[in-house]
Amino acid sequence: MSIQKHIILLASVLFVSAGVALGQSTLVTIDNNRNDKKGNNNREESTGSNRYTDGITASNVKHSVKEGKMSLEMTLDIKEGVLKTVQGVAIVPVVTNDADKRRVSFPYVLVNGVNQNKMYKRRLKYKNTELLNNMPQAAMMVDNRHRGATIQYKGEIDNDSWMTNAALGVRLVVVAPADKREYYYFPLVEALPAPTVAVAPPPQPPVVVVEQPKPEPQIIYIERPAPKPEPEPVAMAYTPEPDIVLPQTVEVPKAVMIASAADHSSSTYQVSGAAFLDFELGSSRLRTDYKNNAREIGIIQRVMSDVARNSQARITVLEIVGYASPESRYDINASLARERANALADYIQNRYGISSSRSTVRSVAEDWRKLRQLVMNSNLPYKSEVIKIIDDSSLAPDAKESKIRRMMGGAIWNNMENSMFPQLRRVEYRIEYTVPH
Repeated sequence: MSIQKHIILLASVLFVSAGVALGQSTLVTIDNNRNDKKGNNNREESTGSNRYTDGITASNVKHSVKEGKMSLEMTLDIKEGVLKTVQGVAIVPVVTNDADKRRVSFPYVLVNGVNQNKMYKRRLKYKNTELLNNMPQAAMMVDNRHRGATIQYKGEIDNDSWMTNAALGVRLVVVAPADKREYYYFPLVEALPAPTVAVAPPPQPPVVVVEQPKPEPQIIYIERPAPKPEPEPVAMAYTPEPDIVLPQTVEVPKAVMIASAADHSSSTYQVSGAAFLDFELGSSRLRTDYKNNAREIGIIQRVMSDVARNSQARITVLEIVGYASPESRYDINASLARERANALADYIQNRYGISSSRSTVRSVAEDWRKLRQLVMNSNLPYKSEVIKIIDDSSLAPDAKESKIRRMMGGAIWNNMENSMFPQLRRVEYRIEYTVPH
């Protein structure tokens, strides 16, 4: 029940204890000729429209029977001015079968006016035996100078067969000074339905399990294929497509010797570089005619041509690493870096016939290490603050980007985006090959 300033809830909610007429689920025989001033269930009630049945109403009534219990839920509304300050009312849900002259009560709720509530508390204080044996489910006070009250009621009684087609209603026992009582009644359900009985499914025929004789185990010999040998280093196989012609001024990476066989039968060379490739929006296809790609692909072709000039050269390692700059979400940059790396690897493998078993392809979503070097070697304003953000290991990449973007209203970020980020968007490659002596 909601507590508003016009409703003073008693010190504690009082639950039904041992039994009596009003609130305990005690079955009684109805005798309308009996004048019982103590308010037992066999006292005749007034029905029809009156001050109390109009001022105390029930809504959202739900009743059900489960596991031998009948439960009842409803919302009780007490309108302003229904009770005088010296009155109280016991709201008692009841199930009545007139044909069998039987009635049973749900736990009841007691609502008191201001003065009646003082008397009620006094009786509690002095442990009135009648009251203690007939405690309400809940008790509250209504001050008629303010609004009424709303009670969310829940109660439960034992279900019995005679309750089928019995009436469900609410009995109001209005108490005034000198223990004067009036009785009123309003219906909730005219005839309670019979509780549903679960019908057991028809018995199923027994399942007969026939044990099949177990076959004798067979010994099966499996001939394992011989392991495939590691592919030998292969010479490059050119496609018919001609190389891109580069100006003589373009600098091309040169190979350097990095190892020599112990028996001096061969030497190993390495050549490495970086390709700054461009891709169409939403595409990972490498186009040699797109933006500056012709120059970048032409440099790689020149490198491979230099290797191919020695017909005895055998490529042993192709390593590709893709990078992206940080001006987007980390997950998007990770995808860009990976796609750029795969695009260049596919181009080199397909054009020059290099086995994927000799290729390593990986990617770095955002190259903050390279960016740090570029910042250190620049005249960027607030350089030390930017370096501090880059070095902060507690920040996720997207958080670093956000902090730098806010510096100087975005001027620092725009400077880096124009002068440094293009150098981060690249695919690095490294090729190793052997040449016999």
